[in-house]
Amino acid sequence: MVALAKALVEAGHEVRFGTGEPLLATIRADGFETAKAGLSAREITDGRAADPGLSGALSTGMAMAFFTRSFAGFEVPPRVEDLTRIVHDWSPDLLVHEMSEFAGPLVAALEGLPAVNHSYGPLVEAHVMESAGAAAAEHWLARGLPAPDRGGMYGRLYLDIAPPSLQFPYISTVPNVQPMRPVPLPGGDSQASPWLSQLGPQPVVAVTFGTVFNNRLDLYRVVIDALGDTDLQVVIASGRSEAAKGLGSLPSNVQLHEWVPWAELIARSSVVVTHGGAGSSLGPLSAGIPLVMIPLAADHFKNTGLVSATGAAVALDAGAVTPSQLRDAVATALGESARAAAQRIAEEIGRMPSPEEVVPILANLR
Repeated sequence: MVALAKALVEAGHEVRFGTGEPLLATIRADGFETAKAGLSAREITDGRAADPGLSGALSTGMAMAFFTRSFAGFEVPPRVEDLTRIVHDWSPDLLVHEMSEFAGPLVAALEGLPAVNHSYGPLVEAHVMESAGAAAAEHWLARGLPAPDRGGMYGRLYLDIAPPSLQFPYISTVPNVQPMRPVPLPGGDSQASPWLSQLGPQPVVAVTFGTVFNNRLDLYRVVIDALGDTDLQVVIASGRSEAAKGLGSLPSNVQLHEWVPWAELIARSSVVVTHGGAGSSLGPLSAGIPLVMIPLAADHFKNTGLVSATGAAVALDAGAVTPSQLRDAVATALGESARAAAQRIAEEIGRMPSPEEVVPILANLR
C-alpha cells in the first residue's frame, strides 16, 4: 500500500495508517502518520496459537482457516473499536483497507465513509471469501447492520494490482474493479548498500523466502548447495530469519543480508527464487524477471499456480526439492522462454494505471 499512500501524499492529501505493533514503527520510519488499530502481531499470534482450528493450519488449507477464524474472526472487534476512534478523532474522507482486513468495510459502513479494498495480489479464492464473509456477518449483525455480500470487501471499489494473466476469471463477480499497477517497494538510498554497486557482470539470482515462513534452514542449504561456487551471483534476503543466521560461512559468490533494497536488487537480477508471496512475485515480474517458486504456505500455492501457468516461473516442491532440481530450475528460468513469458507480464503491468493515475478516482469517491 506504500506506493498508493505516497501518491496520495504527493497529490496533497493527508494519509494515516492504522495497524498494530510492530508495523507502526516501520510505517512511521517511512514518513507516514500512524495510529494504533487492533491487536499487535504478538497478540494475533497468541490468539491463533490458542485456537485449535488455526494452530495446525498450514499449506493449502491455511487460507480458509485464517480468513474465517482470524482475519474475519477474533481480529475484527478490537480493530473496529480502534478504527472507529480514529475516524472520530481525525474525520477522514476515505477508508482504504487491504483484502484480508474485514474491520475496514464495517467501520466505513458505520461511519458513512466510502471504503476501498486494496488488493495485495490475485483475488482470494471464491470459496474462501464466501466463508470469510459468513464469519464476518456476525460482526455486522451485532452492530445492527445487515450482513453484506462477502463481508463488504467488494462493496465500493476494488483496487486490483494483479495483471490480467495472473487473475482468476471470477474477478467478473466483483462489481467495481479499478486496475492499479503494482510497484516494488523502494529500499531507500542504495548507497546504504554498497554491495549492490559492487555486483559484477555475471547473472544475479535474488533469493527470498519472505518474512513469515522463512525459517526453513533446509531450503537455505539447498540454495547454497545448488548455486554456490557457480558463475552466478546469489543474494539471499533472509528477513531476520533465525534459521539463516546459522548458515555459517558461505561460498564466495553467495551473499546473505537480512534486508535489501528490493526494487534496486530486482533491477540487477536475472532470476528471483521466491516462496511465492504476492509482493516478492509481482515485483520481479513487473520488471520482466522470471521466477523459481517454492511455495510454503498461505497464498503461495495459489500465486505459484497462476505464474507457472504463464511460463514465467518454474515451480518446485519445498518438501522434496534437491540442489540439482533447483540448479536446473534456475537454468530454465534463465532461458529464453521463461524470460519472454515474464516480459509479457511486465508489459501487461506497464499498461495498468499507476497509483498516481488512480489518486483522482479515489479523491472523487463520495
